[in-house]
Amino acid sequence: MKKLILTLAIFVMSLATAQEAQEGFPVTIEDGLGRELTFDEPVERVVCFYNQCLGMMATLGVKPIAARYGDDVLNDPYYFDGDVEDIPVVPWTDSADAEAVAALEPDLIIGFSSEEAETFKGIAAFYAEQPFNDLEGLYAELRALGKAMGLAERAEAAIQSFEARLAAYVKLSPNDVGTVMKVGVVDEGTFDIASTNDITCQLLDLVATCEWSQEGDPTYWSYQTSIEGLLALNPDVLLPLNWSELSDAELWSKLETSALWNELTAVKNNRLLRVEDYSNPIASTIPGAAKFLDKFMPLLYPDTFPEPLTDEQVQETLANEN
Repeated sequence: MKKLILTLAIFVMSLATAQEAQEGFPVTIEDGLGRELTFDEPVERVVCFYNQCLGMMATLGVKPIAARYGDDVLNDPYYFDGDVEDIPVVPWTDSADAEAVAALEPDLIIGFSSEEAETFKGIAAFYAEQPFNDLEGLYAELRALGKAMGLAERAEAAIQSFEARLAAYVKLSPNDVGTVMKVGVVDEGTFDIASTNDITCQLLDLVATCEWSQEGDPTYWSYQTSIEGLLALNPDVLLPLNWSELSDAELWSKLETSALWNELTAVKNNRLLRVEDYSNPIASTIPGAAKFLDKFMPLLYPDTFPEPLTDEQVQETLANEN
């Protein structure tokens, strides 16, 4: 009898959750091409064509039914905690296998190219090719997906939780290291500088100074320069990333023999902050932004942050503020 009562209770709870999820539907969201997509009921089956989609799904606590790629994200504990064996890879050669993807019966496909939008017309929300240039843009896309999935409250809670983590890092940061630059090393003479359009630079600017801007297309996250151009900017702290075809050992060995590289203030003061196996830190999702802060704040301010902030430390820091 107790088992029957428990089963009935679980059924009633599940029914209440389902009814709650239906509230507010149908809903309409706008995709990156300016099209309105209307859903009569919550979206459940999502196919991800790029990593930002995986980050948004992880934030909402829902797995996509398939993904194009993203082993670095899928196996990252900041996203699905490595529990991804049930997420198949989207069949792909030069482009997606449209029939194979359609056979998955997705409610929504999330990518970022107009070509894909035409291929999967009618079942896809496609965002801009450079989808998030600031945190507000990131939040807006997460809110739109949360709305379509009937998980608007979960999206809002995730945003507030991240904002609290960011606020705690900002409050505790000494903010005394000067200028900081994230730079991809393409080769020993070519450098890709993260501009103020890159959310990582915007986060760094809250705890130090990251003011590298560029002329031209404001949507680009970075711009290239030479070693002479890098030396002219001469940041106090460098986050160098190996984007070359060389191994880490080969690349750093080459740079160490470069006279101009050794003239950099960050090099002279041994302020090169590197994280192994983290060759492209991005912050275009909440898990990505949280990981970026947790990995680099202890390197930027080791005395203040010997370890990444725990949730308890975040709450305590903000409680003391009040």
